[in-house]
Amino acid sequence: MKIFRLSFLILSILSLLNLSSSAQTDTVSINTLIAKTNKVLNDYPTEKIYLHFDKPYYAIADTVWFKAYITENQNFLSGLSKIVYVDVINQKDSLIQTLKLPITGGVANGSFPLDQVNYKQGNYHIRAYTMWMMNFEDPSYFNKTFFVGEAIDKEVKTHISYKNTSTDKLEKIDARVQFKDANNKPYANRNVNWQVVTSFTVIAKGRGTTDANGYLTISMSANQKAEYQLNKGELITSLNTTEKDIVYNNFSLNTAIVKKDFQLFPEGGSLIAGLTNKVAFKAIKSDGLGINSKGTVTDNDGKQVATFTAQHLGMGSFNLLAESGKTYKANVTYSDGTTGSYNLPEVKASGITISIDNSNIKRRKCAGKNCFQRCFL
Repeated sequence: MKIFRLSFLILSILSLLNLSSSAQTDTVSINTLIAKTNKVLNDYPTEKIYLHFDKPYYAIADTVWFKAYITENQNFLSGLSKIVYVDVINQKDSLIQTLKLPITGGVANGSFPLDQVNYKQGNYHIRAYTMWMMNFEDPSYFNKTFFVGEAIDKEVKTHISYKNTSTDKLEKIDARVQFKDANNKPYANRNVNWQVVTSFTVIAKGRGTTDANGYLTISMSANQKAEYQLNKGELITSLNTTEKDIVYNNFSLNTAIVKKDFQLFPEGGSLIAGLTNKVAFKAIKSDGLGINSKGTVTDNDGKQVATFTAQHLGMGSFNLLAESGKTYKANVTYSDGTTGSYNLPEVKASGITISIDNSNIKRRKCAGKNCFQRCFL
């Protein structure tokens, strides 16, 4: 009987030692993963910039005052960069000046006068960045467009917006321009001549009449081969403010053509061979808005291995059983009928993947007002 008890005690101790070793191994793996993630964030922090201006628009002879906030991971004020660069660009995409401002505690202050030599009535573009941001493929530059008006009675204030209805074969843009006087009164029922100029060549022209609210819609189009002409072009309008006076306005078209991008995010960061990987995706336009999309995933042999459909604001996910040695691509059809093809990340033969499944969570109201309790089934 004593021998039996002794044998049972030894087996119990060995089992506990085995479980302890397994738990320690898992803990080491998780701690190693966290440590490596923190190291990447610490070694390669991502900076962002925001500029706060004193006014939404200005007149010639005004001074533009602003304050810059430079942040890094988790939106903390950055202590990484010591200099912020601020470019001022005109409607012809020409650089007017660059400000070089010192950063103190993640904050910088700046200003520049709108002199009559370098500034005319029109729209101007501000771009802010640090040298550290230029090390990354998609730097988070700050970009803002503001209006500068003439400080005279003949001032014409303009606002332009673009609607893109492009297809795979044709780029079509509707530019909607509003014209107002110095007192914000619309120039209603006024004749407007317009033309699109690229490299000093007129590629389109026309004329129209503003409506009761001072709006005029200008339609432009180009086939796929001539897309660069619109993208690099400039829209020039001439408005009859009086019978004798004509005011010209210039608008850059470099942001008129809306580009699309399809971004893929394997859960856990990588595609691992032999595992069912969950891949999130986001279809986004160059104006920052999501676009609905659907499509298929095929391997390098052309075999369809998955399908997907965006669920909300161009976002969604799909599951993919990845195979070693194979490559995959997503074939996307956007809601406007255009298409695209995008490569998935390379499949790794081994690695660690993380998967989260919250499909078994439901919410129910609890006794408190506006309170929700999550219950696991």
